[in-house]
Amino acid sequence: NESVYISYLGGFLNLSGYHKNALAGSKKAFTAGIYQFDIGKSLLELEQFPLYLGLSLETGNVWQDDEEINHKDFIVSAAAYLGTDTSLGPIALGFGKANSDAYAFYFYLGKSF
Repeated sequence: NESVYISYLGGFLNLSGYHKNALAGSKKAFTAGIYQFDIGKSLLELEQFPLYLGLSLETGNVWQDDEEINHKDFIVSAAAYLGTDTSLGPIALGFGKANSDAYAFYFYLGKSF
């Protein structure tokens, strides 16, 4: 009797454009590249207030069986976000869109909401 583990994709920086855990399957492929730029320091000269602009490019998908896995099924998504560090943890507002026309807005405060 083989145990089946379920993998999830969807959510902020995890196939942005989809809501958290929107995609589920026993097989998963995922990769992401994230760039974050401190616009507070670099552009606005705010030495004591970190303000970040971030961009991501993500790709992947989930499948139920090995036989279903096909690189043509990969979903490509991207996100843009504005964030800062606070005493409550990191805060970010973002928008994600996938090539499947799925999109989502995100509010992140130490964890996704």
